[in-house]
Amino acid sequence: STLFPYTTLFRSLADGAEAAAVPCAPDCVYLHDFAIAPAHRGQRLAALLLRQVLQNARAAGLRQAVLVAVQGADAWWLRHGFTPAAPPQPLASFGAAAVWMARGLKEP
Repeated sequence: STLFPYTTLFRSLADGAEAAAVPCAPDCVYLHDFAIAPAHRGQRLAALLLRQVLQNARAAGLRQAVLVAVQGADAWWLRHGFTPAAPPQPLASFGAAAVWMARGLKEP
């Protein structure tokens, strides 16, 4: 799979960041729109997919994984080693209940 690494101090496109710019020294993988098709839910595929993404990120030398949990998904991410953290920028565009979360990429 392909990883799109970021630095944890990212800027949104609305802030004028370059759309195609990849940081010189990425330190994290940013998880976005992590979903399983309804027909395949309940098979623990999300956990398997997450494990593969984290393994690929470790192999790429990245130090952490980060995400914005929305719609109450923070409980799922907590069970998979993510913890709430101070966001590098306001999360207002994600909704009032959005939670910035991170986890180190040491071996599980």
